[in-house]
Amino acid sequence: MRQTNKSDIYLDNAASTPVDARVLAEYCKVAKDCWGNPSNVNNNYGVCAKDILERSRFNIGETLGLDPRGIIFTSGATEANNLALKGIDCLQNGRCAIAISAIEHPCIEQAAGRLQNMGITVKMIPVLPNGTVDLNALQQALASNPPIKLVSIMAVNNETGVVQPINQIADLAHTYGALCHTDATQAIGKAPLDFLNKVDMMSLSGHKINGPKGIGALWVRPGINMHPMLQGGGQESGLRSGTTPVPLVAALAKALKIACKDTKWTQKLYPYLKQLETTIQTQYPEAHVNGLEGLRTASVSNIAFPYQTPVIDNITGVALSAASACSCSKPEPSRVLQRMGLPENYAANALRVSIGKVNTPKEIQRATTLIMNGIEKSKNLG
Repeated sequence: MRQTNKSDIYLDNAASTPVDARVLAEYCKVAKDCWGNPSNVNNNYGVCAKDILERSRFNIGETLGLDPRGIIFTSGATEANNLALKGIDCLQNGRCAIAISAIEHPCIEQAAGRLQNMGITVKMIPVLPNGTVDLNALQQALASNPPIKLVSIMAVNNETGVVQPINQIADLAHTYGALCHTDATQAIGKAPLDFLNKVDMMSLSGHKINGPKGIGALWVRPGINMHPMLQGGGQESGLRSGTTPVPLVAALAKALKIACKDTKWTQKLYPYLKQLETTIQTQYPEAHVNGLEGLRTASVSNIAFPYQTPVIDNITGVALSAASACSCSKPEPSRVLQRMGLPENYAANALRVSIGKVNTPKEIQRATTLIMNGIEKSKNLG
């Protein structure tokens, strides 16, 4: 069993973030003081839980500028994304299509694959070399048959940090009578959220914004008909049965409020992340910074190398990813990078460096030296 080295510099925040102390305190307070079942309002314990649940729902809506009636609490973004695709009423008859980008998270691509098995056409929209969705290709797909009823494209790519033009995507979808869903998991606290007033559905996750694991949400614009994936007690307006974990919900509301308010850390740390890229490109011109020509968040850098030996295997003292956390256990080239046009040898040897608000400039500078040492070892080996 591989042991955790707590002395490692943690630069894998796109995979998960440490829980903010204020968020943990909120969770512990609610878990200690209000343990009732919010579905049972026949006693004061249930009433207390119900009150915190609905107050948290309101606070999340207020933070994001969304109608809180549309918030459905889930176990995370994966469940929220599955509910968005599989639960939407307009896809139930099978005589229609859905559009997703070629670089979506596996939970979107695989959920779309399940819909395809049910007879729904899946149109995969290519991306440009800079990692952004090809809007011309999306428009052509929307204008073709069968008609697209739902467009689902993530706001920020989890591997490259490339920001998608969700406002334009939503406008295109609505022009052709389609709904628009976005997974905003990697965008919250790191990119503008001005697209929220245009999309019809949006997913988010707690542990990407210094909140706890096991909690997320899907927002659905009120008036859109949905079907549940889980049958049971009919919680969450009948769309997500199961006892709602009120302490986790309260912690999510707290984490979201902090994340949307405290965004200055990216301005402070981004110059050091950019310096890391510049240093690597200067000393190793064969390295390729992915998404460099597009708009990226200030928190993620994805760099690929042509060497046979994986660079990540030779880096010590820094916690990093080679790809998405959902894909890094599979020894295969990144499908995201390949679909951006990167050669297979590069796509098989990438580093994802993702900073978070707990990092310091000194840490990133120290990590730069350790990463450079690992790159040199890999180059010499192959």
